[in-house]
Amino acid sequence: MGDPDHVEDPVDRLLSADYARQQAQAVRTAVDTRQPIALEFDAFDQTDTVNISSVDAAGNLVALTLTHGGAFGARVSVPGLGLTLGHGISRFDPRPGFPNSLAPGKRPLNNMCPSIVVRGGRPMIAIGGSGGRRIPSALCGTLLAYAGDGRSLQAAIDGPRLHAEGDRRLDLDDRWEADAESYLVALGYEASHANIANLSAVAVDRESGSFSACFR
Repeated sequence: MGDPDHVEDPVDRLLSADYARQQAQAVRTAVDTRQPIALEFDAFDQTDTVNISSVDAAGNLVALTLTHGGAFGARVSVPGLGLTLGHGISRFDPRPGFPNSLAPGKRPLNNMCPSIVVRGGRPMIAIGGSGGRRIPSALCGTLLAYAGDGRSLQAAIDGPRLHAEGDRRLDLDDRWEADAESYLVALGYEASHANIANLSAVAVDRESGSFSACFR
């Protein structure tokens, strides 16, 4: 993973229907054989983030995520402006030769993913979150429930959340049923309980023109 303007990112392949089918089959095989897919993930903690999801009377949607991390940004404020400078350079890999290695003009990786869901070319919901590397997990699970399973946005955002980073350790929030947690442990996972990010979302009902907002 790295800045696509500087490294080769196979975005077209990752978004293709063929790749989705391959990954779906890998998941089915893992479920059938009760053998979790082996992955590796190399990253570091980032915390202290805020997200705003908003809609105006015309139905325009925005999802905005801001962060200064647990170290309070660069810890340098601009005199007279009250602005604290950011510390985005810390999100680069200090080791040379990697896709996310530090270099002039590059954008670093981050785990923020404010998103707008479009249906039929029209924006339907805006959603984002806070919680460091757990943001993508919470957002993905919610969007799968909303767009994949057809649940209401409120039901999707209220559902149980899970976070994994490629090894056998899982973080589960307190909405997981005991039987489901026991099943995951029986597969060989090490389950622990934690808050899996905080999400905020707004939605527009294009037929009625009504708005709704959800947070958890």
